[in-house]
Amino acid sequence: VLKPVEELLPHASVFSNLMHLEFNGDPLGVDSVTLLKLLENFPYLETLAFLEGIYSNCENDDGILDPVPPCFLSHLKCIKVCNYIGSGKQPSAMKILLKNAVVLDKMVLSYSNRFAQDCLKRRKATEQLLEIPKGSKNCEFVFE
Repeated sequence: VLKPVEELLPHASVFSNLMHLEFNGDPLGVDSVTLLKLLENFPYLETLAFLEGIYSNCENDDGILDPVPPCFLSHLKCIKVCNYIGSGKQPSAMKILLKNAVVLDKMVLSYSNRFAQDCLKRRKATEQLLEIPKGSKNCEFVFE
């Protein structure tokens, strides 16, 4: 009998040696309970990559994760987000990541191919990103 992922997560092992994690497939909700519970099992994670993009279903605009994964508070130095288009539910997802990752050194972004062709939209999205308050004073953006 298969159980839902949410039921299995409390029994998952802690991977203390895992330092790099990539999500590939569909865009991922950064505020999903399943993702947050999963990230609790990687306390020393240093790099987190969302290869197909991100979104947020957050109704309020405070950007607070509950619970905040331990790696966001102590070890997460780099987040990579691919296929960014700067609209819809993506800006609020970026706000959540930037606000909660308090030791973040680098936010690496790559725009979607079609979006990258539009200089005006890309410039506007970049300006919006640079205005987002960050939990880490050392965080810099790298655009690929």
